[in-house]
Amino acid sequence: PPQAPKDRVDDPHFAAPADQLDGAFAKYFDQLNEREKEGKVAQKLDDACIVADTNKDSAISKAEYETIAHKMQKSTADEDLIWARIKSSAGTDTATCRQWKLLAQSGYDV
Repeated sequence: PPQAPKDRVDDPHFAAPADQLDGAFAKYFDQLNEREKEGKVAQKLDDACIVADTNKDSAISKAEYETIAHKMQKSTADEDLIWARIKSSAGTDTATCRQWKLLAQSGYDV
């Protein structure tokens, strides 16, 4: 049956003794749960790149980066240092989605 997103359980916890599973099955469900969490993190990183890439050219330009830093993050501190760290190379003024994801994984809220 159809379920609303709020009706789903992200992290199932077994509470009753009857919910005990054989070790092999429990390990399988734990692995499955971890893969789902990893998939959600990967999707969140992909979504962050899509949001940042406003002109849909598969690269984040300095202007797009500044829009994220100024309007969404409301920060200007160290923005040039961060941009120099993530842009593709010394001759270009763009960052790839891969580099943007690495920035997000490093803890910068993109």
